[in-house]
Amino acid sequence: VLIPNVGKIDFYLHTLLMDFVQSLLSQIESLFIVVDKPQFIATSLDNINPSEMSKLQRRKAGRVSKIRGDLCMLSCSPCDAVIFYTAAIDQCQAQLDHEWVAAALA
Repeated sequence: VLIPNVGKIDFYLHTLLMDFVQSLLSQIESLFIVVDKPQFIATSLDNINPSEMSKLQRRKAGRVSKIRGDLCMLSCSPCDAVIFYTAAIDQCQAQLDHEWVAAALA
């Protein structure tokens, strides 16, 4: 990106910054949609074996809500984040997913 030495440097910097922010928000939006696609969301604390798969699938809704809350915070939307975090806390508590409850509260 070339910014001219003379003239409206503020205008060019503002335009560059707006393009950057738009690009970031587009990426966050695509993550918001993609996060719901996998069958389950597992961490290093989870046992991934055939007998545990149904438990991971039941825990998916709460974990997706928590991740969506995180994405809302990244996109500077704390009001929406609170809604997703509250849902995540309720869903994770119902499934006894204590680590993700703690993460949603943090």
